[in-house]
Amino acid sequence: MDTPINEYLDGHRERLFEQWMDLTKIPGTSGQEQERAAFVRNCFAEAGLHNTHIDGKGNVVGTWPNLGSGPHIVVAPHMDTVFERDVPLEPTIKDGKVYAPGVRDNTAGTAAVLSAVQTLTALKLSFPAKITFVATVEEETGLKGMQYFLDHCTEPIDCLLAVDGPLGNISFGGPGVNWMQLCLSGQGGHAWQYHGRSSAVHAMAELVHTLTNTAIPRDPKTTLNVGTFQGGTVPNAIAERAETKIDLRSTCQSTLDQLTNTLHAMASEIAANHGLALDLQTINSLPAGALPGGADHPLIQAARDVLETLGQPINSIGYAATDANPGNARGIPSLAVGGTVGDRVHSIDEYAEIEPFYDGVRQILMLLERIPACIGG
Repeated sequence: MDTPINEYLDGHRERLFEQWMDLTKIPGTSGQEQERAAFVRNCFAEAGLHNTHIDGKGNVVGTWPNLGSGPHIVVAPHMDTVFERDVPLEPTIKDGKVYAPGVRDNTAGTAAVLSAVQTLTALKLSFPAKITFVATVEEETGLKGMQYFLDHCTEPIDCLLAVDGPLGNISFGGPGVNWMQLCLSGQGGHAWQYHGRSSAVHAMAELVHTLTNTAIPRDPKTTLNVGTFQGGTVPNAIAERAETKIDLRSTCQSTLDQLTNTLHAMASEIAANHGLALDLQTINSLPAGALPGGADHPLIQAARDVLETLGQPINSIGYAATDANPGNARGIPSLAVGGTVGDRVHSIDEYAEIEPFYDGVRQILMLLERIPACIGG
């Protein structure tokens, strides 16, 4: 890695770490990222990015002003976390790790991008590309921020680099996703007086049991998860209503479509057998997509080379649900890399390792230097 970059990061370690911690302390509940967005926009503007703004969805956007004739690269961490606003976010440091809800996923990714922006602007680095930085919202609830940005971006994008996940993981594709909401409803009544009348809870339980005992393909990787189940009011009342939300995923779009059709057929049959009304809705849907050639694509080879140069182990190369997914689904060469090492994500015991964070910053800068050659820029 270039000496000036190492010197800058070494000389600003404490400030960059404090910036990461300051961001960690700001609530990032998905759909309520306004405070984080203001923080990130201020950092973008102070670093010297052009046209810094918050778009109609809440994403923070800024452009590196070193414009050239090369490709247009979008660098995108997501700002949101899975934690509610009342969850305490004060970081605790112990044995080279920092503990706090959301500190790794994905506050570390956002902080790494902020640090990369500050490094490249401070050193006036030159890349043969136009670079747009987009800190997105609502990634955790369906990649909605990135989808909005892609829908409204007026300039063709040649590569999308999402910064999300643990350092050492490289994603070249994403599974197709269908989130289904099912509701069964009927007449209900007193459990003793109207014994034998159909219960929405009983019928929904039958559906869940039948569905979860359905054979799911292992190749292509396909998953099914019943995430929520609600229904009924009191023990002695036949439930008038039951609702469940189900997550379906597959790396193969046709397999996902087939599984979705199976769910529709099962739900319709069980509702009819019990004389209940069925309301079935798709509440989120993402198509499957991947880089051509998968792990052999030049972008993935470049990401491997960067990790090896940094001396970081390569833990995983494959599919993951990240903001790169909508890009690949639209034919934009897209990949995702991580910000730092950590574990216990999506729990209050989440932690991130401090020292690898700086390699996460170096990784971003090194990839920006290599990406144009990988996509013919």
